Amino acid sequence: MPPTSHYTQANSLRLHYLESGTPDPNVPPILLLHGFPTSSHLYRIILPELGKTHRAIALDLPGYGLSDKPLDAAYGYDFYADTLDAFLDALGRRDFIASPDPTEANVAACSGLIVVDEAGGAAVAKLLPNRPDVGRRRSVHGEEEA
Repeated sequence: MPPTSHYTQANSLRLHYLESGTPDPNVPPILLLHGFPTSSHLYRIILPELGKTHRAIALDLPGYGLSDKPLDAAYGYDFYADTLDAFLDALGRRDFIASPDPTEANVAACSGLIVVDEAGGAAVAKLLPNRPDVGRRRSVHGEEEA
């Protein structure tokens, strides 16, 4: 089944995301963040597979895809980190682990997973030190980092 398209408000921005799977408080969510210059469309093929076992979400960062593209925004990692923080609040989930590796073994081992490309990874790196409630980082090899 193809992913469904959704919108939410975060930091006064209309953010678009694709979603596959059924929201279930007992099943960990997976958040996929694209890099420059792509969009959630990057994950269109893997989303249905991840959605078979998890709620899988691919966000269009501001300025990309179908999300708002404010002309007056200071596009930088702080902006993306603040927007990601507000997006996680809008989702109502904060039990994520940041990881660049969406392998089956890594997905199964996580209580929640954020899969990141270069731009999304930098935003997560800025967000996590200030928000320990969001999650933990996991290296490409699956080991937790401090």
